[in-house]
This record gives sequence, C-alpha cells and structure tokens, in this order.
Amino acid sequence: MGQNLVTLTGTDPFGNATIAQTIVTVVDNLAPVITCPADITVTSTSALGAIVNYTAPVGTDNCSANTALTAGLASGSVFPIGTTVVTHTITDASGNTASCSFNVTVTQSPVSCNSTIVINPFTAVTTQKPNTIFLGYGPQTMTLSTQTTGGTGFIYSWTSSTGEVVANVANPTINPKVSTTYTVIATNADGCLATASIYVCVIDARAIDKYGKYKGKVLVCHNEGQKSGRSHTIEISVNAVLQHLTLHLDTLGACDATCAT
Repeated sequence: MGQNLVTLTGTDPFGNATIAQTIVTVVDNLAPVITCPADITVTSTSALGAIVNYTAPVGTDNCSANTALTAGLASGSVFPIGTTVVTHTITDASGNTASCSFNVTVTQSPVSCNSTIVINPFTAVTTQKPNTIFLGYGPQTMTLSTQTTGGTGFIYSWTSSTGEVVANVANPTINPKVSTTYTVIATNADGCLATASIYVCVIDARAIDKYGKYKGKVLVCHNEGQKSGRSHTIEISVNAVLQHLTLHLDTLGACDATCAT
C-alpha cells in the first residue's frame, strides 16, 4: 500500500544496458465489511429500563481497521424503555468506512395494580356520632387522614360534592358548611388508581333566635332519663355542653336535627 519505488533494467543483445526507475502508488479503495447482530427486544426490569448485552461487531478489511461504537449504547448498558438505535462503524487505514445498525427495544413490563386507599373515620366531638361536624360547638375544621397500600409515590386528587376546594395532599383539612361527600383518587408511581369517599354530616347546633341571630348558645337534645325515655331540645352555654354530653348523654343539635344540606 502507498508509494513503491520500482527499478527497471533493459539489456540488448550486444550487452548494452539501461536503467529506469518509477514510483508505483497502490491505493486502497475497497471498503471494509461489517455486520451487526439482529434486532433485540427485551422487557424492562425497572423504571429505568433493562440491562442489554450483545456481541459487538468487529468488521473485516483487506488491511488494518478499527471498529467503534458511533451511536447508541455499549453492550451491558441500561437501555431505556423504547427503541435505541445502535450503530458501529469500521474505518481502515486508508479512511474507508462502513457502518451497520440494529435496534434495541425495551418494552414496559406489565404492571399489576392492587393499590387501595381508605379514608379514616373521625370524631369531632367525643360521645357524638363519627364523621360529623357541629356548627357552633367543637372543631369547625377537620383533617381527613388516608391510608394507602399497593405502591409508592402516590399523588392525590380530591373533589367535593359542594365545590369546596380541597388541597391535593394525603391528609387535607376540610371546612364544610353543609353536609359534603369528599372523594379522593390516589395514583401511584406505576399509574395505578385507587379511590375512596367519605360523607361528612354537618349539624347546625347554633341557637338562633326568631330574628335569625345567633345567640352564642348551643342546641342540645336533652335526655330526661332512661326511665322516662323522653328528650327535648334545650339551649345552653358553650361551657355547659361537655357536662350534658358526658353526664346526661345528651346529643348535640336539636332533637329533630338532620344533616344540613
């Protein structure tokens, strides 16, 4: 390959001779040859993808050559979910090149969805029925606590039947003025959904006078005793409520009170 000095000698029958020299240049125009492996398809082993091993092509040529990875990832790398084009190129000493490519496809492994979510019941006022807020007595806001299973990285989306805006967190604080159904959808990192709802009853226990003004007192359904079995609605101060609830087993709100809508 390259330039070669050639010496030529000519002699006639009488013994006369002459010598001439010339340079012969040998040029390599023959491209090397390289063959890639067949396309590869595997299933992901994690959210990042999968480790893929393959036999890297080497290539051949009529003289010295070098093969290199020019696109994609090397064997033994973590290939992402989707298709990656892998290209190898061989280059010989004369600069002739040849390339080949193949596809490495990593498919998403099937996801088994078994996630669940539960909204825990709450008691705003001891001795009173659960999941109930009493206007005029006790906490007027509550925190809804949830429990999830079957996954990680949950994202929460809350809605309410009354349009109340609820923070999209695991344990939001609510402030209903009327009875409301709260619904949550929890989505884990794999895209699996779980949903749950809770109905929060709101009872208006405020003593309102005939002019529609709040007196600052609380309505209580007073229990007259186990023997009589009778009860009637009374108005008492906030400070007297606890005694009535614990000693008399009274209930908050008027005796005919229902969940406010």
